[in-house]
Amino acid sequence: MSDQDPRTVPILKHYYRDPNEEHSVELSGLSFHAEDGWPLRATLHQPKQLLQPKAPAVLLLGEPGLRLRNIFGVLAEPLAKTGFVVLSLDMRGSAGSYGKKDFEKFTPADVKGLQLDVRAAIGALSARGNVDSKRIAVLAAGITSEHAVLEAAENPNVRALILMTAQDMSEQALDLVRSRDKVPVLAIVGRDQPKHLQRIWAEPYFRSIHPNSRLVFGVDQGPTMIVRRGSLVETIIGWLDENLASLAVESTVTFTSEGGWRLAGTLYMPAKQTGHKAPGVVFAHGLNHSEQSWGTMPSEVAKGGIAALAFDWRGTRKSINEGRPEVGVDMSFDDLQSIYRDVQAAMNFLASQDGVDVNRLSLVSATAVCNHAVRAAIGDDRVKSIVALSFFMPAPDVREYLRTNDVPIFVVASTEDINADGSSLADSSRVAYQASMSKRSQFLLYDDAGRGNGMPFAKPELKGMIRRWLEETLAT
Repeated sequence: MSDQDPRTVPILKHYYRDPNEEHSVELSGLSFHAEDGWPLRATLHQPKQLLQPKAPAVLLLGEPGLRLRNIFGVLAEPLAKTGFVVLSLDMRGSAGSYGKKDFEKFTPADVKGLQLDVRAAIGALSARGNVDSKRIAVLAAGITSEHAVLEAAENPNVRALILMTAQDMSEQALDLVRSRDKVPVLAIVGRDQPKHLQRIWAEPYFRSIHPNSRLVFGVDQGPTMIVRRGSLVETIIGWLDENLASLAVESTVTFTSEGGWRLAGTLYMPAKQTGHKAPGVVFAHGLNHSEQSWGTMPSEVAKGGIAALAFDWRGTRKSINEGRPEVGVDMSFDDLQSIYRDVQAAMNFLASQDGVDVNRLSLVSATAVCNHAVRAAIGDDRVKSIVALSFFMPAPDVREYLRTNDVPIFVVASTEDINADGSSLADSSRVAYQASMSKRSQFLLYDDAGRGNGMPFAKPELKGMIRRWLEETLAT
């Protein structure tokens, strides 16, 4: 880095929509109150032109009593130019949020109120019409790291944490960093500081089990690190671009299946706009599972550029209809045999979404529902590939479809997967694979991967393998 003014840190050009546009960011002050009535002030940076339908948002928390929120300007403005909505907050007892008591005179009980400030600021961001309330990151410095982590543990919309020289973090907060396995952590440490402090500040990184968590070094400590020489601004923007801006845009949806069944699910749309319509994939859960059983797989698929729909089929969880039978209680054999109709309805709903290529669809299914997924594809030329985890013995019409259609199928099974009657799902999965006429079909056999929806959890690498398979088979 050159010896230029550190307040004008150069930003990687590819992050900008137009790096020569001087007025691409709107700046305004906000006032709101925490739950306990404490008045708070903040500065809002937002792009005049959004790069996505709704923007991801970043909350910047300074150290109370030490620095004004405008120290974050060198980071907030380029973040906004990148496409984020950014809110810099003065914590209670400090600067614009002074209130009635100086932070230096706070009691331990008063300090706990900092979490209410974080909650109120996240609420203020979420309420804005141009913000995607399900994609929020929090950058905290010093003692505010504790309160950012505590609030993130209660708010699933906080999807990333940046902790600058985190200090005085309780064991409870550090344990929460580990438990929030879907929230990556960027821990920032001062390379010029004493090693015993470096070890303390780095602890959130070592507690995190998210694969995208990182540990980086800057100069100094707290918010001051932002204006020191180095590439922290570029590093933070790049990390947020990967771990927040690229996350799928999620929405809760409902649609109707054959016979008037109301079905509910979650739609995951790619956040990055490529100018081309995205292929789509429907996730149909196994017989004794629900939409939740897929974990993060649908969102990871969407992050790679494929629209995804995971749903609860008839009579399960969110798709339990008043006055209609429930799975495991009073659902008839005929209703269960019509699950393929729900898969068809899900495909039709996904194909109807703006930005989805109606002619490039795929299906991912598990256990007994693998038969229903293939049956849903019969006569539907939109289906270009199928993934099946622990295929039950394929029915005659399913085997005929696989035998006569050049639609590749990726079958995954495990040798220890034995039913109570002694039948092997590894054997039945092999039958399904061998029935396929497509030379692109694949069969993956584990020894210890469990069954169906549980397999991506037992074998985490399977998520990446399925994602790449979908991308290859749905490529234009």
